[in-house]
Amino acid sequence: KFKKLYVLGSHRILNPAHEGPDTFFKPISELPFKSDYKIPTTYENLPKTEAEMMRLVCEQVLLPKDLEIIFIDTSLNQNSDSKTLQPNTTDTLRDFSNLNPIPGKYLLVSNQPFVARQTFNALSILPSEFTIAGIGDTALSTTPLRTFLDEIGRLLYEELKYQHQFSLSEKFK
Repeated sequence: KFKKLYVLGSHRILNPAHEGPDTFFKPISELPFKSDYKIPTTYENLPKTEAEMMRLVCEQVLLPKDLEIIFIDTSLNQNSDSKTLQPNTTDTLRDFSNLNPIPGKYLLVSNQPFVARQTFNALSILPSEFTIAGIGDTALSTTPLRTFLDEIGRLLYEELKYQHQFSLSEKFK
């Protein structure tokens, strides 16, 4: 049992083809709506960002009353060319770390094929006093092959970075 839920999201603009009104207000068995939640009849003020969508989900679904929900809403980044970059897992985990969370056991929940890489990412960013277990539902059947291939490359990068980090820390003990 846990008392706090950290919801890590960002200012990433939603993709209306995959994250639109028909998905916002469609209850699923795994996340039943609160009995008093009223589905809007008009679609004004819909979430525009990932973080806003996550807040909407937490407002809709039945969660334990004593659960404390802490939202991490990571801003967009600007690179040296003044181009706006989407925040990534590293950015949201750094914002989480800046809250000075209590070291302990954390369950990282995402969806496939991203769980393994995001777990390695968390292990490389958070201090060793954090135990991270990653879980997630199966990938959607509509997930393109290029997403899986990209994720394999990113996972290998994170794993090598993680192994390198700990091999260096062993040398400096």
